[in-house]
Amino acid sequence: LLPDENKNSIQSYLHYLVKKSQFNLVLDVGSNVGQFYKLTRNIGFIGEIQLFEPLLECQKKLQKVIRFDRSANLNSFALGDKEEVMNFFVTKNNVSSSILLPKDSTKVVNSYEINVKKLDSLGINFSKYSGILLKIDAQGYEKNVILGCSDNLKFISYILTELSISSQYVGEIEMIPMIEFMKNLGYFPIFIYPGITNKSNEVIQYEVIFKRSISKE
Repeated sequence: LLPDENKNSIQSYLHYLVKKSQFNLVLDVGSNVGQFYKLTRNIGFIGEIQLFEPLLECQKKLQKVIRFDRSANLNSFALGDKEEVMNFFVTKNNVSSSILLPKDSTKVVNSYEINVKKLDSLGINFSKYSGILLKIDAQGYEKNVILGCSDNLKFISYILTELSISSQYVGEIEMIPMIEFMKNLGYFPIFIYPGITNKSNEVIQYEVIFKRSISKE
């Protein structure tokens, strides 16, 4: 990691944002085993982190990772646009697990019911924070997560999410329509970085950071 080279990686650009911006809350949606949590702490973020992870196989590992961090809290449910119980598909590589069914269903090794809640319904007083970064790694369920916090979007400065060029899950919204959806909410992409590639080394998913630019109150 070379923090001064703020255009070379998602880590470096986030380091740049931590220094430049005044956000003091990170919402880590889809925490898995704490990869993004560790990244934010390693680049110098010292504020509050709320982690959201419904995958049972990851929750014990996450609790261990954050056990000495009084500014971190694990929420063991998923986020969406409704309060409901949904089926959750666990994949061989559990980072690809999702509420949505993978188009390649051979990747699924298990499924079980999980609780889904709306970010708007959690009783968090978002107005007390100077700024908020919402990171979403929901494997195709990003739009639903955002719709579930529509009442509080005015407090969220940045949204970081992974978007697919072509859908990998049944019902997933692809990258170009998602960018248009975000623009209609007042968020514009300020950083796009290649993420996952396929077997032909072609990029199929990008990490995109959106910044709130228009008041939608």
